[in-house]
Amino acid sequence: MNKSVGCVLVVIGAIGVCVLAYYLISFAVAGMVAEQLPGPVQAAAWAWIQGTPQAVGHYYESDFPPGYVGQIIEGGAYYWEPMYNTGPGSFLCRIPVEGGYLTSRYGDARTGGYNHTGVDYGSHQRSEDIHAPMGGMVTHAGWSYWLGWTVVVENSGSQVILGHMCCGESGTTGVPTGESTIEVSPGDVIEAGDVVGQTGQTGNSDGIHLHFEVRECDAEGRCQIQDPSSVFLAGQDSLCEWQALE
Repeated sequence: MNKSVGCVLVVIGAIGVCVLAYYLISFAVAGMVAEQLPGPVQAAAWAWIQGTPQAVGHYYESDFPPGYVGQIIEGGAYYWEPMYNTGPGSFLCRIPVEGGYLTSRYGDARTGGYNHTGVDYGSHQRSEDIHAPMGGMVTHAGWSYWLGWTVVVENSGSQVILGHMCCGESGTTGVPTGESTIEVSPGDVIEAGDVVGQTGQTGNSDGIHLHFEVRECDAEGRCQIQDPSSVFLAGQDSLCEWQALE
């Protein structure tokens, strides 16, 4: 009888050691992965590892009001890490959309309690060419959860973001809903005026238009959303009233 009890205790002890070793190894591996993540994502990962439930999925656009100091890096979903490209500056103060017109101003109140982070230009409900307002390096040319097909151009600490490009369905999703018309690739160096794609309604959009946004990044990688009419982009020598252009 005592022998049987001893065997059972040995087996239970062995199982306990294996379970403990499994959790210790899992914790160590998860910790190493968490340490590779940036800022707030790292903190959230550690909280989850330690047993605190965390929200999952994409970050809401309302988390990034104008002036927000960017910290989240999520595969281009809403924040793009600066690549610190600096090159010759070229700039055009004109509506980036061929035949476009203003449809939404920077700072306009939006449903959900946030303000619009860029300037929108319509294109008469048809796809029209989009011309880069600033020259520089293309650091993103692909899908974004909120902005659909998107191109990001960077030069001298500034980012120009051009979103909702053709083609696909309207709606927030991490998966493309149509074929891209983007005409540039990451790493391309372009000039102001170059065509980068066509207008669409992909992402969080209710009509065919361009979302034009500007961010200024510092040496630590913090990028702030700015009113395009209040900043000087690479090659720009006077302020451009983006919301008064015709």
